[in-house]
Amino acid sequence: MDNGIDPTSYKPLYLQISEILRNKIKDGEYEAGDLLPSEHDLLEEYGVSRNTAQRAVEDLVHDGLAIRIQGKGTFVPKSIIEFGLHRLTSFSEEVRFKGMEPSSKVIEFKAIPADQFYARELQIEPGVPVYVLSRVRYGDNNPMAYQQSVLPVHLCNGLDRYDFSENSLFSVLENQFRLKICWQKQLIKPCIARKDEAVPLAIDVGTPLLYLEGVAYLMRDIPVEYKKIYYRSDLYEFSIRSVRN
Repeated sequence: MDNGIDPTSYKPLYLQISEILRNKIKDGEYEAGDLLPSEHDLLEEYGVSRNTAQRAVEDLVHDGLAIRIQGKGTFVPKSIIEFGLHRLTSFSEEVRFKGMEPSSKVIEFKAIPADQFYARELQIEPGVPVYVLSRVRYGDNNPMAYQQSVLPVHLCNGLDRYDFSENSLFSVLENQFRLKICWQKQLIKPCIARKDEAVPLAIDVGTPLLYLEGVAYLMRDIPVEYKKIYYRSDLYEFSIRSVRN
């Protein structure tokens, strides 16, 4: 039976299989959110090696046409979240804007004395108490980002009373503590997942990520949050608007 691949072609078998799957996604046979064939399914259907099947799937993941979710399989992504760097919005706001439902899993939430690094970023003295909030951020129950936020306790004393598996941090700061967040500075660069990021994001060690580090400020340039976020690069892209004066 003709399975659509040609062993005599100059084109590698993994690219032929990848192209077949691409066309099925393009034609709507596999829709957003659908589970794609596993590597085992591909090697059985096309009579290829496991390595060939794996490379075919990796080709789709590399181009953003598929996402791997550990323990569940490989799926057609529902959406790529575009973060406009000219807008100061929270993760929850961006995800909802894209028509997805945000949620979070709190990994750690504690108060500690600020070390030299946190003190410098937040413009406080070393030893001053800060909250450290670590969360996995989800869109439609898919892990999309791993975020750590550090905030001076004296600006939002009692923040640990709130459940940030359900609440937006920006929303609580602005509505409950009357802290108006005005601007932020950010640094973005590529990186690869270490075990610390791979485990909460349910991805393989070595998976490409986008790393964002920044500080959010109140009026009078008072730092309120230092944050670092590891975004899954298969689910995110960043845009920026520049104006020439």
